[in-house]
Amino acid sequence: MKFDLTSLKAGIHRFFAKEEKPDHGENHGKHLITEASSMHVLEAYRMARTNLFYSCAGKEGGMVFGVTSASPSDGKSLTCANLAISFAMLGKRVLLIDCDMRKPTQKVAFEAEAESGLSEYLAGVVDAPLLVPTKYENLSLLASGRCPPNPAELLYSPRLAELVAKVREEYDFIFVDFPPVGIISDATIAVPHVDAFILVVRMMQSDYRAVQASVESLEKVGAKIAGIMVNEVEDSSSSYYYRGRRYGKYRRYGRYYGKHYGNREKYGDYAEKPTNEDTSTSIEAPASDASAPDEGANADS
Repeated sequence: MKFDLTSLKAGIHRFFAKEEKPDHGENHGKHLITEASSMHVLEAYRMARTNLFYSCAGKEGGMVFGVTSASPSDGKSLTCANLAISFAMLGKRVLLIDCDMRKPTQKVAFEAEAESGLSEYLAGVVDAPLLVPTKYENLSLLASGRCPPNPAELLYSPRLAELVAKVREEYDFIFVDFPPVGIISDATIAVPHVDAFILVVRMMQSDYRAVQASVESLEKVGAKIAGIMVNEVEDSSSSYYYRGRRYGKYRRYGRYYGKHYGNREKYGDYAEKPTNEDTSTSIEAPASDASAPDEGANADS
């Protein structure tokens, strides 16, 4: 099924990205949601969560969501983290995997102590993936590990299939933070292991053509797109809104972080200086006549 971007086209403008002082993850951590976060922030993620529940209705085993974007600085890493936290708040067993092995953020954001990560496991350096608990109940993290010279090639490893099969048995939901699909192929390589993708865009910033090309590149390899998370939706009439299957708005907080993905020669720097991204406000999903299932009905699944 083709994903319709028509309703987003009016708000997504061409942009020329400005270089900003990169953030190494510290500010990312400051914007992770908690029970004490703004009601508007929490409600936006709850609405997105409900929509994602709809997309996996009737599926058995752990659900794997991939989160990516068309371009850097669209907010996909923080969006991925906060979606994972939102599901964990519901009492679900959740795993967050940082698969952005070029510019990782999650280890720093969660202040996690991890001596190894995804790259070491896929490369065969360690026998088992190191899944570490976070300060959030029910949420564990698999950090990216040290930055390898060949991140894309590692994703072809049979160990990835073994990892996904293992975590599906142990967790209810798995969220995977991928590099921007518009410039890096990692997300498309991993499509066979991902149930559905969430594409993060930045209203009034993202290039519509880049978003459209990203959707097409995912669909070309058979990926299912569960929805589009939209950052900084402007709506002066209310704190949040509903139109079709687009949800939510809250007062934007924080700026977007990070610089464009660099050359492969700089990958070694990314391991030590991960870049952070901003948050999300709404989700638009493929049109359907079916209604979303009640979250409570899934609580014991």
